Amino acid sequence: MRVERDAARVAAAEARAAVARQEGRRVIVNDECRRRIVAVVDEAAQLNLAGAAAGDLLTASQVIVYKAGLAWITAMRGVAEAMKEPGDNRDPSDDAHWPAPSAEVVALAGAF
Repeated sequence: MRVERDAARVAAAEARAAVARQEGRRVIVNDECRRRIVAVVDEAAQLNLAGAAAGDLLTASQVIVYKAGLAWITAMRGVAEAMKEPGDNRDPSDDAHWPAPSAEVVALAGAF
């Protein structure tokens, strides 16, 4: 009986540790995703671009690039969600796992 209780305690402790590791990975992946997005388009640029888009102040070509930037951010978040799945052991700090923004997206963000 005692062996069964000990085994149950060990299993419960291992399960709690696995949950903690998974939560830690979620935080790391989310932080890395955010860091990479903000490195391209910081918070001020995001607000300024959103305001310009809402105010219909972007040129037609800027709108195309702005939408490409939004698609890039969506792709980044998709990679992050996949990396948070149990069993995904990709290194979040490895550039190879993340989509690169286009030069046009970088330039537009830099202008705002």
